Amino acid sequence: MNIDSLLDDLARNVIIKEGGFSLSTENISGAEYAYYLISSKETVKRFYTSENNCFIPFEISPGFFSAIFYYRIGGNKKVRRLDFLVKEDFSVLVPEKRKLYESKNSLIEHYDLNSNVTFAVFNGIGSTKNSIPFGLGFLIKKGYNVLACYQDNDSQYQDLSVESFYESVSNVLEGKRAFTYGASLGGYCAAYYAGVINATVICSAPRNSAHPLIRKSKKDSRFGSLLFKHKEKISEPLTKKRVYCFIDPYHISDVYFYRDYIAEAYPEAYLYEIPHSGHEVLYYLNDTKQLSNIVDKIVKDENFQVDVDKESFYTNLGLCKHWLLIGDPLKSKKYLDKALSNEILASGMTKKIENLDKNIQSLRNKLLRGI
Repeated sequence: MNIDSLLDDLARNVIIKEGGFSLSTENISGAEYAYYLISSKETVKRFYTSENNCFIPFEISPGFFSAIFYYRIGGNKKVRRLDFLVKEDFSVLVPEKRKLYESKNSLIEHYDLNSNVTFAVFNGIGSTKNSIPFGLGFLIKKGYNVLACYQDNDSQYQDLSVESFYESVSNVLEGKRAFTYGASLGGYCAAYYAGVINATVICSAPRNSAHPLIRKSKKDSRFGSLLFKHKEKISEPLTKKRVYCFIDPYHISDVYFYRDYIAEAYPEAYLYEIPHSGHEVLYYLNDTKQLSNIVDKIVKDENFQVDVDKESFYTNLGLCKHWLLIGDPLKSKKYLDKALSNEILASGMTKKIENLDKNIQSLRNKLLRGI
């Protein structure tokens, strides 16, 4: 048995104890272990040790967590993830997970909660087989089954054919209501793979940076050498269910991709425009506490509205860029300062914020010089 097969069969456990979590894994002779605990608020790390168990102090509250187990065996380093939910009664729910498909650059896993609703979710650019699936905690907390579809090595899902996707998931979808869900690259995949499982599509700012539509406009594309294996247009079978798309009408590259790719296949798609939310439109919906209700309404096949006037870190950042392009540094700085008031979200976009601040100052200097 090789190392990967051994680790796949290994038991891993998480237990709530007073003051934190106890993580443990079956012992492997000669191995060393490291442990990460990831929550929505923080990541706690415990580095390599010979102990096959670890206690992590943590202020526990109901929510979704991922325990990451690292194994160092000889010269090999491997990683496995255990996703779990702490319920309102502080019991631990570890969803049953089964691998349905794997190739060098693709992986599909099934989280089965015995629901009649299943979401196929797709990760974004730069993700790997070890990344936490898009929206997993959000959907598990709602009690839905999840088909987690991963890409690796910047392959942009090109090694996951529609045929392989269908053959892998069709059996577990029998008698289920299917939904596909993702943002950016994941949103592109939500539309691309939906037809073969007749799924309702929920996609946000759908875009595949390796697609020829985008390569034509970007000569320095990081995916210039990647072989594009998908069909360049969404083709039959098309889903007969509804297609919901959320987009910022001021984010031009997303608008073009929606128009030339999504709308061409699904001209009757339900399009929701959220001005100045940027490529992070789904994060805007979550930040303004609208996303959960929207997903619930879609699952129930009920109508809903989006309040686009709610202020958010993302729209403040979008308005900063908007006024910068127009040439008004005072208004641009005003919205940048508003965005910076959200220290937690701002800390995740340090480079983008620094560039905006630099561009505002540059514009000010030009205006002062009368250029």
